[in-house]
Amino acid sequence: MDNSLKEINSAGGFAAWENRIAPLFDTAGQLVFVGVESGRIVRQSREEIPREAQVQKVLRLVDLGVGTLVCGAISRQLFNMISSYNIQVLPFVAGELTRISHKLDFFVGADLPGAKMRGDFCCVREKAVT
Repeated sequence: MDNSLKEINSAGGFAAWENRIAPLFDTAGQLVFVGVESGRIVRQSREEIPREAQVQKVLRLVDLGVGTLVCGAISRQLFNMISSYNIQVLPFVAGELTRISHKLDFFVGADLPGAKMRGDFCCVREKAVT
């Protein structure tokens, strides 16, 4: 792991396709990595991730130090694999990366309700019951 990553308080990974959130993480080949320290972006880079090899894709997230993954759709198998490494997965996010990255405090390190898997190939966010 890159030594500069050890000093970052939290890190987010945004599955990327061109300048948008990738519609399906399972086939995404790029990740926008964002390191946040004391509420400020201290590092941002575009990283290559394996397109097809799920295990290598997950290990790349771990190697980068990603604590929160923001993505579009994701398969149940990959969701479970990533979650087993204590990486928070925030699925079904869509939009331009520049607009979404300005809301980093919402995505990275936020105390958000967990995502629940339903079916073989979908994921939905449960509404909090008050």
